[in-house]
Amino acid sequence: LAEAIKSGRIAGAAIDVFAKEPPAQEHPLLALEQVIVTPHLRTATRDAQTNVAVQLANQVVNFLKDGVVENALNVPAIHADLLASIRPHLELAEKLGLFQAQYQARGVDELTIEYSGSVTEYPMEPLTRALLKGFLTPMIGAMVNYVNAPHLAQERGIRIIEARSRSADGFANQIRLTVRTAGGESSVCGTLFGDREPRLVRVDGFSVEAIPSGHILVLRNYDRPGVIGFIGQMLSEAKVNIAMMNLSRRKIKGQAISLLTVDSKISERTLEALRSDENILSAIQVEL
Repeated sequence: LAEAIKSGRIAGAAIDVFAKEPPAQEHPLLALEQVIVTPHLRTATRDAQTNVAVQLANQVVNFLKDGVVENALNVPAIHADLLASIRPHLELAEKLGLFQAQYQARGVDELTIEYSGSVTEYPMEPLTRALLKGFLTPMIGAMVNYVNAPHLAQERGIRIIEARSRSADGFANQIRLTVRTAGGESSVCGTLFGDREPRLVRVDGFSVEAIPSGHILVLRNYDRPGVIGFIGQMLSEAKVNIAMMNLSRRKIKGQAISLLTVDSKISERTLEALRSDENILSAIQVEL
């Protein structure tokens, strides 16, 4: 195995147990950077070895069932009691990342994550990992997880900035994600209603209230008569039902934003038909 790794025939290896434990210091595999080994456990009896195996199996079960990570080296440990209260914030953070990845994620240089209000009572690292997982998943796929998300972001040259603030702009808690690209920046804010119900409450400075779930059509448009009717007509012709609608503007007849939660995916043809109208600045479909 050592010779195969040295020659490049095998890229690397992860080894749990050697034939003789612990292995001698001069063992050829221990000298290779491409080899990962686990610590030697001084279990003198077969019963002790069994107990260690059972303990490890229980830890895996706890993670798969409840998301509780114990004794990990490469991911922050979260106690079960803390996990119960932080979980809604983790889910919100991941949804914010997922939203921005589809709404505004071309040529990203920097992500700024601002935690405000009661969410600042929790450790930032697991929240940021959840957000990065959501942000990177549409680009990379299922291989993204809480462990490798920060490393994958770094590989892509994305700078991560984290900040805390006591003030949450009128909310008890808030997470704001700002994406900066060569062409400008875009931000989305989320909060929890009643400490459990996630909501999108601001997109690019427009106040909204949308549940981050399902198919969401995000439209930037001019605030003019007939625009909403045109949007409804296009979706009706495509047999797409509107479940919820959120509209927001800064001033009369200025720019506005519309978030429409729909019951089914919108075809690219329908999106292009929406974009063809002079009053529609952009039409982007987001799946959460």
